[in-house]
Amino acid sequence: MTVDSVPGDRVDLEPPRFLGVPEAEAAELSSLFAGTLRRAELAAGLEAARRRALDGLTALGYPDAAIRGSSLSPDGRRLTVEIDPGERLRVTALELADASGRRTEVGEAGGVAAGAPARVDRLSRAALEVEGQLRDAGYLDAEVGLSLEALGADRPAERKVVFALDRGPLYRLDVIEFDGLGATRPGWARRTAGLEEGRPLAPGALRDARRRLFETGLFAAVGSGVSRAEGGAARVLFEVQEEARYRVAYGMRWESEEGASVVVDLLDRNLLGRGIDLGLRALWSDDLRQLRLSASFPGLLGPKSRLDLFGLAGEEQRLDRFGEPEEETRLEGTVQLGWQLGRRTTGRIYGRLRNVRVVFQDIDLGPLEVRTERPFLGLQYIFDSRDDRASPRSGLFASLDLSFSDESLGSDIRYGRLFGQLHSFRPVGGMAGRDLTWAQSVRLGYAEAFTGLELIDELLLRAGGEYSVRGYLRETLGPPALTGVRLPSTEHNSLLVLNEELRFEIRDPLSGLVFFDAGNVWIDDSSERDLFTSVGLGLRADTPLGLLRLDLAVPLDRREGVDPEVKLYFGLGNVF
Repeated sequence: MTVDSVPGDRVDLEPPRFLGVPEAEAAELSSLFAGTLRRAELAAGLEAARRRALDGLTALGYPDAAIRGSSLSPDGRRLTVEIDPGERLRVTALELADASGRRTEVGEAGGVAAGAPARVDRLSRAALEVEGQLRDAGYLDAEVGLSLEALGADRPAERKVVFALDRGPLYRLDVIEFDGLGATRPGWARRTAGLEEGRPLAPGALRDARRRLFETGLFAAVGSGVSRAEGGAARVLFEVQEEARYRVAYGMRWESEEGASVVVDLLDRNLLGRGIDLGLRALWSDDLRQLRLSASFPGLLGPKSRLDLFGLAGEEQRLDRFGEPEEETRLEGTVQLGWQLGRRTTGRIYGRLRNVRVVFQDIDLGPLEVRTERPFLGLQYIFDSRDDRASPRSGLFASLDLSFSDESLGSDIRYGRLFGQLHSFRPVGGMAGRDLTWAQSVRLGYAEAFTGLELIDELLLRAGGEYSVRGYLRETLGPPALTGVRLPSTEHNSLLVLNEELRFEIRDPLSGLVFFDAGNVWIDDSSERDLFTSVGLGLRADTPLGLLRLDLAVPLDRREGVDPEVKLYFGLGNVF
């Protein structure tokens, strides 16, 4: 059989409009006809579509509802359905019935209270919620049935809701075991999981235990199983897959004007099998050598706390404000306590003792040595919602750091320093089938010495260079009179740096970007508030070594005899 048809003009039906029921219920009915085909069936008056609408009205508490009629708008796009809802059922009472048949009347259960509409969907969710509450109390086999009882012919619109409870046995945690542990001590893993033997076993507590184990960062996967025995004894087995205990990381960068530098990190992530991080970092370049030792102790002052210890020794050769060479030797120790305030937020308080020795050439006196001992305290707040830390496409990273020092701490200087940064990443569509990401960064800082003192060199906020305003020499931006040399000591110092990048895919593993940078630093007697700007192109390659970076920057406010016409950077990772 062959059927010939003439389709005519196609009309995309809008969601149907239901009249006769409250607006919220009408919207829920309309959602039952989300597809074009279902809307067409309703407009055609097909029995299946009418039955779907009436079943939806029954679930909303209108068991006697009827469809009066329907009409299409003149353009054929909008269907209006008139409903005769009839009398709506309401919940008059709620009862909990146990396995013995005993009933207890309650005013509320599972979020449903007496007087609410007898909506089947909400009552079903309430039954599931009551069942979940029982299971979280240790009744792992609990089941809850639901029934609606009429209250007599004289009360046709009233219903009594009965939740039939079959609790089953109460299970208590008897044994906690682990499968897959290597370097991690079982006792430490049990304490980290946070489950107590002898207590009722709740699925929610088990989920929290898996989350706590996973958040240690020691495990690539954490699963769990429960074995139940007669008498209500429960055995929990955590199946884990440990991450590699030892890590080696390295990085390098190269600038056309300053040469190469190399950094190497060695890390033991599970010292003594207790989740303790022990790390060693070495940094080498032509003018800077550093060695840093770190240790991190999770959960020392609570499950969401972390204690970090740092030690640093280093030497740096640089130019002073007059362009003369000077050498700095630094010893530093830090104690930092952090708390996980939320899923994406962290708060930290830290104390640091820094001992600095600087040897420089005085024009009249020759070589001189200055020693400074500076203990200081600091507070830090961090928010991080990036979807990927190495190369994010969406999310925010924000941090705020306040540090200060005073004679009461035994310091040789008094000052306050505030530094904040905000990085934003947003997908902005595509071009020629390639995804585009708009990455932005804003950094602000202010430092001030108290009671007429001057800020020492290491406290000054600086701008210019690969991770700041590209195209200019590292840490040389500032008042024109100071071109080419480091900023002098001052009572006040402020900073602003802006970075804009439009990142785009090229072909895996390559991506590119165009960027615009702007920034400057200002001191006490600075009268000009201009920004140094630059533009450039970048290339990224995602390799087994990490994200390789190549940037070419052109300074737009080039200082004659100081800044190059074009500057080339090579390194690992994004600039921000």
